Amino acid sequence: MTGSEPAGVHPAWLPPEAFRAVGARRTAVYGTGRLVETVVAEVAQACDRYGGAVRHHGAPGPAAPGGPADLVLALTDAEGLPPAAAAIRAELRRSAPQEGSLGLEGYALARRDGVTVVLADAGAVLLYGLFHVVRRGAAAFGADHPVHRHRPALP
Repeated sequence: MTGSEPAGVHPAWLPPEAFRAVGARRTAVYGTGRLVETVVAEVAQACDRYGGAVRHHGAPGPAAPGGPADLVLALTDAEGLPPAAAAIRAELRRSAPQEGSLGLEGYALARRDGVTVVLADAGAVLLYGLFHVVRRGAAAFGADHPVHRHRPALP
């Protein structure tokens, strides 16, 4: 364990209790695709258990109602991001334009203006980022912190 996981939660196995911090909050998911739908389903299940709410922006049908979110999970090419997420995406693009995208398995995590943001180029990686937030528990929703890029050394 790294010391940032909730007590009693092994980082390789996430029991339902590990989802408490995410499930008790308001989450907005931006993007489309099968794995983005998996992200929405994971968060929705946690919210059903712990009283939070999830909105999926980019899903077919009527637009999800707006409102503040404590957690934003978004594909980097999603439209209509809330201000904190849009600012983080812009910062990523400005800070390392030579690096291009986050990569096939990379994601960015930051907390700004009271909003925790995970950005990824692909749905599978958005799921990785969600699980990183779940492992961090309530610490993921603490003090604001700058962008951290997470990329595996090997695929």
